[in-house]
Amino acid sequence: MLADLVPANHFTGPGTPLELLVEPSEDDAVQKVVGATGGAVSATGPDGTLYTLEVPAGALLMDTSITVTPLADVTGYPFAAEPEHRVGVHLEPNGLEFQVEATLTIQPQGGVTPGSVAVLSYRGQGHDAGVELPDESADRLTLPIDHFSGYTAVWPIKEPEWRQLARQQQELAEWRHTSELNTLLAFRRGLILGGADPDTLFSDRDLAREYMPLFVREILQPRLEAAGVACSEGQRAIATWFGFWRTLQLLGVADDPAYFPTIGATTYTRASDLPEAVLQNTVTTCQREALQRCLATGDFFGLYRVFFSLLRVIELLGREMDPEWGRQLLDDADRCGRWKLEMATTFVVEELPDACCAPTGSFDSTIDLRWKAGDGVDVLTRIINAKIEGEGDMERLSIQFGGALCHVTTTTPQQLDQAVAKLTSLEWEYPDDPAAPGWAESGYPIQLGMSVNPGSATTTYTAECDGTIAIPAFPYPFPLGEIVLAFGGAFADREEPEKYPLMIEVGWEFTSANPFRAHRQLQRTGETFITPVTMTVDLTLDHQPG
Repeated sequence: MLADLVPANHFTGPGTPLELLVEPSEDDAVQKVVGATGGAVSATGPDGTLYTLEVPAGALLMDTSITVTPLADVTGYPFAAEPEHRVGVHLEPNGLEFQVEATLTIQPQGGVTPGSVAVLSYRGQGHDAGVELPDESADRLTLPIDHFSGYTAVWPIKEPEWRQLARQQQELAEWRHTSELNTLLAFRRGLILGGADPDTLFSDRDLAREYMPLFVREILQPRLEAAGVACSEGQRAIATWFGFWRTLQLLGVADDPAYFPTIGATTYTRASDLPEAVLQNTVTTCQREALQRCLATGDFFGLYRVFFSLLRVIELLGREMDPEWGRQLLDDADRCGRWKLEMATTFVVEELPDACCAPTGSFDSTIDLRWKAGDGVDVLTRIINAKIEGEGDMERLSIQFGGALCHVTTTTPQQLDQAVAKLTSLEWEYPDDPAAPGWAESGYPIQLGMSVNPGSATTTYTAECDGTIAIPAFPYPFPLGEIVLAFGGAFADREEPEKYPLMIEVGWEFTSANPFRAHRQLQRTGETFITPVTMTVDLTLDHQPG
């Protein structure tokens, strides 16, 4: 191979190999000499598992001392929890190679469940573990082996663990391929800079001839086949596809049909030929996962991020967006884009010694905010022009009058205007891209802009005072202008000041990374009529998907 032309120390080790922690059971080790006529070596582990190595005739050229050492335990698997059953065996001498394949049989005392067992081999004392494919039956696992290393079997393994193992093995293979290819290119460049004649060295085409068919078989094709398993797998598949074509360009063979990849029965001739099934599977799984995440955590803008990242892929491929993707986003946003804004408002008018009466009151409002698609003839325009707004009735209205000079009776307050609110802006601590619009950013929310109209109500009252005639009607809580005055620092919505007299932009407390779980309390004192008034508005925002 071309790698043999480069000194071994020019290559670095794999970035994230699977390292197992193996604990040999030395007391159970069995040693036996096996020669050219073949033979068998068996050992029983501390849990009763029987390990049998069968060496056929002709596998060894001379007498060799073979040691079979069962493992007392194996840990370090890349799972959330160690599997319940863990067995294994270490074969020595390390690295022994057979001319004809030998067979290793593992027979756990309680048997196994076919399809739920993972078998891994490792080097040395647990290094660089990789997945093996055994023949399985109810009572044993059988492995062909052509050289000595260690072997371990674990069960039960479910689908998430299988995916984790497969992903780690795939990433390790891809890293090794890329690292070796890049090292060879750098090594060749260094030799040329050092004065070597390029014609006496391996060429870029030599590299392409040796590495690119391997890349297609061991990396590209498995990536494409796994695209529909999860959104992350689909994204990796697309990135690997573009990376393959960039490598062909780097090696100067992008237009050579000899290097065009054949996947299944189809040969692809350019990067824009990404298999339609890969793109469709990626879109479907990514949108489905984004909706599930939104419903579970409130990550509403994840729906947008997924959609627009897929649009960027479409642009790179030079294709048109499938309108169904946009319609799916509209449906998902309508389902998940729902929130509840609870608003509790109170006011207290200071009671003066010579005043007739001092009112206090409170009312609550629950505003149902919803994502609403905007106007437009096409799906994309409707998505971009969408709004988040809503309204709700005033609830639990009450008012009382105090004061020693008069006796006041009131009627039940009646709502005049509903409470309304809308989302105006969001800011994030770490946006993905400074140029990205607000809905496409991510990170931790640091500021929320919400425009609110608390609504209004009225009540009539009668005051019996010595020599005083009462005004028969009372605006409740107060005219909107006086509400703004009471809040002092708050201001009206810039675009719709009459509809939204309160613009609340700062001071929100975020209870999670979800910007729609937030709390804000406003309290201001101002002059209303002839006495000071203190008004408090307490707002709690939470995600309430449909």
